[in-house]
Amino acid sequence: MYSPCCCMLSIPVLYSSCKHKQTQKGDYFVNFGYKQIRKLRLGGPLDTSGLLALASSVMLFHPFIKNGYLNALHSLTSDHGLKQTLFTTISHHANKTLSLTSLSLAMTGGAILASRVIDTLRHEIGGPFESKLKIRSAPTENKSGTLLGYLVDTGEPLYASFDEMVRHISIVGQSGVGKTVFGQLLMFQQMAAGGGLVFVDGKLDSETLNEIYRMAAYHGREHDVLVINPGNPEFSNTYNPIRYGDPDEVADRIVALIPSTESDAGADHYKQSAKQGCTVLIAALQKTGLSYTFIDLVILLQSPTDLMNLEEMLPVDSPERGNLAIFLDQYRVPDKTGQKTIDIKRLKETFGGIIGRLFTFGTGSFGGVMNTTSPEINLFEAIKANKIIYVMLPTMGKSQTASNLGKMFLGDARTTFSWLQALPESEKPNPPLLFFMDEVGSYATDALSRPFEQARSAHVILVPAYQTVANLEAVSPEFLQMVTGNTWIKVCFKVGTHETAEFVADNIGEEMQVQASLSIVGGSSASGNVAGVSPDLNAGTNENIGYGERAAEGYRVSPADLKALVKGEAIITIGGDRVYHVRVPLISQLKEFKADYPVAKINHFRTKFARGINLFKSAQIRLGSEAKDRAEDKQSKWGKVKHNANKPAAIQPVNSANDSQASSIPVGEGFNN
Repeated sequence: MYSPCCCMLSIPVLYSSCKHKQTQKGDYFVNFGYKQIRKLRLGGPLDTSGLLALASSVMLFHPFIKNGYLNALHSLTSDHGLKQTLFTTISHHANKTLSLTSLSLAMTGGAILASRVIDTLRHEIGGPFESKLKIRSAPTENKSGTLLGYLVDTGEPLYASFDEMVRHISIVGQSGVGKTVFGQLLMFQQMAAGGGLVFVDGKLDSETLNEIYRMAAYHGREHDVLVINPGNPEFSNTYNPIRYGDPDEVADRIVALIPSTESDAGADHYKQSAKQGCTVLIAALQKTGLSYTFIDLVILLQSPTDLMNLEEMLPVDSPERGNLAIFLDQYRVPDKTGQKTIDIKRLKETFGGIIGRLFTFGTGSFGGVMNTTSPEINLFEAIKANKIIYVMLPTMGKSQTASNLGKMFLGDARTTFSWLQALPESEKPNPPLLFFMDEVGSYATDALSRPFEQARSAHVILVPAYQTVANLEAVSPEFLQMVTGNTWIKVCFKVGTHETAEFVADNIGEEMQVQASLSIVGGSSASGNVAGVSPDLNAGTNENIGYGERAAEGYRVSPADLKALVKGEAIITIGGDRVYHVRVPLISQLKEFKADYPVAKINHFRTKFARGINLFKSAQIRLGSEAKDRAEDKQSKWGKVKHNANKPAAIQPVNSANDSQASSIPVGEGFNN
């Protein structure tokens, strides 16, 4: 099977077989009995017309009708004194007319009824793909567009238009049944169309990256691939999610790391206070004109000296300085000398766990990717340039940090969508941006529900993929409803829980179905006199057969059907009223092409230099200076104390260089550029 969207790339059907039911001799086996006849359900104007046409054809051929018509014609010609030759001619033409009319009616009625029988047979045989399910797909409406799969019962390709896709697509199914394969099918066609793509992958699979890179290279777009891989900084582009946006937007991304507090008034108070503090600090940092990183924010939230230095860097009459001063005033306390300082303990209580979460982004392998003042990835500019962005989240090894990174990235994406929404129509992404979120339940927040409502006007196609409804309910029950209610195309692969199957079946809906019942009741009786002189015996049997039908509402696709799907098989609904039973094709590269691109490559490029505030470096210098002062103070007070090998060492003057190293903060690699 080949996809219309590619001429050289093989697209075999995923886990499917094109064999029909066959006998040992290889002939098609069709069991057409009472059950299949009952499924015909003849009725309606078309079927009535077909039956009437057949009945009329039989009547016209009947000798009584035919002879009666000719006798009437002979009587008519005799009464008017017409010659026998004229009667013969008229009767000949009349006979031919009756025959042709009868034949036409027979062909018309036969064609109508035959189409119904053939449709039933085709449904029983199962179409070009084997399947245990007998689900009839709705007629397709699009002859071109983005390929979603092939109908199981007819083999026709199913296409979706961009107008349908920008109303978003949801994918549900257990692990390993085809969700990512379906996503790659969409991505392949998006790359072929020259569109932008964002793929947030919650599985951190290096082979998936290689496949994405090969697909991009197949279309000559390998230079468009950008990678965010915090699990391996050496194989990643740099990215700073708090670098761009106004203070409120950046603060929202940071506060999104805190779990929802709507049901807890006390916790919500601290969350809003933290939001205020983040907004004030970000505004002050941006006013300096210097770039900043995660580690800079961490130092600010733990260093009174740096907070007061930041205040002094701002213009005296600027609103940012006034807001920062007002915010810090509530934490100012006198120190031992009577000078005002910042009560860091109270400040940490206000910000709660934000400091720890930001610290993980500024250190270790995560810091190697995100602790940069001149990032290679500016999400807004990359999307405008139709780049292919692959985000790898190490959810298995670093689940909490990876989840926080996913939330931070989605926050940056929300800001980007709002900027796209404000652009003129001619400057919005065309074709629309494809934003695929695999295993979305592990990093989604309630704030993601807004893009599902409004991203259509920004020309963004949101595609969340999850395994069970519990994954989305874990975010919030409202989030599940908003995602479900704002996705036009819904794709369901094999599901593993009954709750998920029922939820999907309820969304597909119900229809009026005919339920037949057959009852057979029988009995026998015997009576007589066997003890008399002339015994007699009477025997009898009776049998009653009853058949009934009633109309009742039933699932269009039952939960049992959804759990019986096989790999690569899916139920797709479009608009809520069209249901399709499809097979999803698997993208596979030619061996020669795969050999040319065995692994992905990272596209590094020169970025515009941005001078950073470099609070980490300042902290190192300050700590080193303080250590040196302490060492000199000790030396002047105690001097050098002699000791020998037999006595424990006395207090020694501290070497400033060694002390500086010992006092530095162990924050890992990859700090400010």
